[in-house]
Amino acid sequence: MQATYHMMLDGFCKVEDFEGGLKVHNAMLTSEHCPMADTYCRLVEGLLRDGNIDHACFVVEEMEKRKIRVKLQSWEVLATHACGADGGARKLLTELSL
Repeated sequence: MQATYHMMLDGFCKVEDFEGGLKVHNAMLTSEHCPMADTYCRLVEGLLRDGNIDHACFVVEEMEKRKIRVKLQSWEVLATHACGADGGARKLLTELSL
């Protein structure tokens, strides 16, 4: 069952239907399954790109609750989408790491 969820969530992200992806994400959480770190990041990135900050924050909070670890490069991509491409992302990451 978990593999089916992963395929569906990845598929929604690939076709950039992040609202649909969020619904699959919520179904996964309800059934006590957990997306992989890369899938979480794609979902959050897409939600931010679409301007859906509240849902993106919800997904990040779920990542934190489940102790999902992602690479620094993934955080940089997420911060870039959240802060804009004006260099604010690198500054934010530097401040967070201090």
